[in-house]
Amino acid sequence: MVNKIKYQCGACDTVTLHDPSKRHIPFGWCNRNIEGTVYLLCDSCGIDGPNASDVSPILCEKFASKGVFFDGCKRWGIEPK
Repeated sequence: MVNKIKYQCGACDTVTLHDPSKRHIPFGWCNRNIEGTVYLLCDSCGIDGPNASDVSPILCEKFASKGVFFDGCKRWGIEPK
């Protein structure tokens, strides 16, 4: 039996189990540096890819619902109240 560990999306909290002996994160997932902090994103939230130049409005909304705000989201009108 293979030992699998839990990976959780930093934006939407989607969880998947993955075998760490494969030496990579789950297929389709990515580590994304957003304003100096690296987040593990699922295939849905990380669809822009790890090298996207800005944060999409949908990703801004997902993080805002968790109380996380980015300067790049202000242009979409998403900022702390």
